[in-house]
Amino acid sequence: MQKEITNAFKWVLIGKISNQLVGFVITVILARLLFPEDFGLLAMIVAFSSLVSGFVNLGFSSAIIQAKQINEKELSSVFYLNIGLGITLAFIFFLSSSFIADFYNDSRLINISKVFSLTFVINSIGLVSLALLEKKLKFKQIMYINIISGFSSGIIGLILAFSGYGVWSILIQNLFNEFFKAILALYFSKYIPLLYFKFQSLKNLWSFGAPLFLSGLINSIFSKIDYLIIGKFFPAALLGLLYRAKSFRTLIIRYTSESLGKVLFPVFSKKQGDMLWISNSVSLSLKVSFYFILFFSMLLFLVGDEMFIILFSEKWLGAVPYFKILILSSVTFPIISILGNVLIGLGKSKRFLFLDTFEKIGLLIGIILAVYDNNLLLYLYIDFIVRFIAVGIFFTRVDKLLKFNKRDILVSFLSSLIIVLLSFYSVNVFLSMLSIENIWLIIIFKGVIFVSCFYILSEVDQRLQKKSNLHLIKSFITIYKS
Repeated sequence: MQKEITNAFKWVLIGKISNQLVGFVITVILARLLFPEDFGLLAMIVAFSSLVSGFVNLGFSSAIIQAKQINEKELSSVFYLNIGLGITLAFIFFLSSSFIADFYNDSRLINISKVFSLTFVINSIGLVSLALLEKKLKFKQIMYINIISGFSSGIIGLILAFSGYGVWSILIQNLFNEFFKAILALYFSKYIPLLYFKFQSLKNLWSFGAPLFLSGLINSIFSKIDYLIIGKFFPAALLGLLYRAKSFRTLIIRYTSESLGKVLFPVFSKKQGDMLWISNSVSLSLKVSFYFILFFSMLLFLVGDEMFIILFSEKWLGAVPYFKILILSSVTFPIISILGNVLIGLGKSKRFLFLDTFEKIGLLIGIILAVYDNNLLLYLYIDFIVRFIAVGIFFTRVDKLLKFNKRDILVSFLSSLIIVLLSFYSVNVFLSMLSIENIWLIIIFKGVIFVSCFYILSEVDQRLQKKSNLHLIKSFITIYKS
């Protein structure tokens, strides 16, 4: 089991990095070729799709992964149900294209919505296959799926962007990305459904998947509800800036919380009886992930201005203030992901739903206040506060199950925070002593000084404590190998 876990996490991380490198290069080129308004228009459509996209799966993917035993009849019933829902939602979305355009008062969205509706059908085809690959910890194959689909669809998008198709280049790229993922998932999983469907076969899976479906639906809606409301009350170009900031923030989330979540959920599901192992593993995971996420978040916060100019050009500079707030709030994502996957993996999906709903309600309040005050930054500040409150609530709930050594975790968190803040302060002190105007020199200087200070302070921390952050990283690797 331990060898499987280590190998799975390795391939998840390699897959995320490889896929994001491909996607990152393509995104940079597209951002230079297109305008914030183009991305804003797509964000409007994505926002509306989030209202119904959660119905495609109904939580059955998670139920498949969590189930200790599942038969072919159950899998086939889920497969056909997914496709049926996908076709239904595509039809509804297609018919809603005029309403969407009227809502945003932009007739361009009619045809964009109609083409986008195909996404629901395409996405539904590969859901069971992807769930089976995750259940078997076949993350190497998932890596191939993501890289091949991302690269192939990216090339198509770039060709269209160079040809002057604007927002259509991003839309067609997304459609082909989902298409390649679905086909490759079927190929790598070797899954062939039976000609069988009965609602009765879904009963056992639904008992676990129902709360997760509701949580996923809420998450799907709230993950894009800011786009929905902001697109209605703010210009498309401003929405495009927020879209770019959030997309860039997604990089760090995918390297941390999603990678951990993909591995930990199936692992915790298999280890449900060994609470001591789970408690030790979760404690180490929390401390190590916080150490790394804090480092990457603060580094990106430091170089945000220069990075956006170099990568996307000055027309995207307006996204930097949004990005800096978002990148600081990203510190909470791996922690919530780990704690959430503990609850789900141990079969406590109802508790997860309750906590997840609380977090989303707080974010909705932030959006409403931002629209009322006509201040988009206010929404991001409230988002920041709500997520940290959610961390505390999640931690309290999981602690009741696992009985953490809270003092040990708190000391580790404070140690990481002090190291990062001192490194950040050192950069500003050195930078104030010099007069550098070249943007490349500034970003290099900031990066080198911050990384150097962070490493030196981590070494000092290791000498002062028996259980320093560097020591924890070694323990984290060891516990998943032993």
